[in-house]
Amino acid sequence: MKGIILAGGNGERLKPLTSFISKHMIPIGKYPLIHYSLKKLKNTNIDDVIIVVNKKGIDQTVQYLGDGSKYGLDITYKIQEEPKGIAHALYLTKNFVGNDDCVVVLPDNFYESEINIQDFKDGAKVFLTKVNNPYDYGIVEIKDNKIINIEEKPKNPKSNYCVIGLYVYDNKVFDIIKNLKPSDRGEIEITDVNKIYLQKDKLNFEFLDGWWLDIGNINNLQKLN
Repeated sequence: MKGIILAGGNGERLKPLTSFISKHMIPIGKYPLIHYSLKKLKNTNIDDVIIVVNKKGIDQTVQYLGDGSKYGLDITYKIQEEPKGIAHALYLTKNFVGNDDCVVVLPDNFYESEINIQDFKDGAKVFLTKVNNPYDYGIVEIKDNKIINIEEKPKNPKSNYCVIGLYVYDNKVFDIIKNLKPSDRGEIEITDVNKIYLQKDKLNFEFLDGWWLDIGNINNLQKLN
């Protein structure tokens, strides 16, 4: 199992803070945000990790993490030249993942529980939590303990269950991504990836234990600190 941290976002909602520091390097307590994502992966016994960053963030990230050896990790870096979406960033890790499965982490998602990959066999697995503002997230509809629909930022949400920024995929995910077309906002959407797995009856889920915060706005950033 390979670990993937997708840290290529520009942090538009956190400007002007992210005008001079990459979002994943913002301090939370005494460590930058990305430190906690690496710790979660390390706690699952994953020590081979790739970090996808944008050009602005590469120097700060490498300066802090280096090759990962001081954390007991082997870290590889990949630059996402343009912000073309989460699934696009994931596709850049294809050669790194090879024939393995992978855990994909978005470092601006902060959660209390550990990552559970013990029951993963194939297909895809998403993690869900209940939110008060389903209009802002990818929302699933569940029936008979199965996901039957996923909708990104729905106007009329079918539930309050949000897909958080944590995913587990088999290596078939790259074949799925290469056949996807950009959305109306010009991005290759991770929700579209999950929809394909759903169509194949290969999308599993788990409810997240404990609290979760999306560190995409200053209020949640202050709350987390």
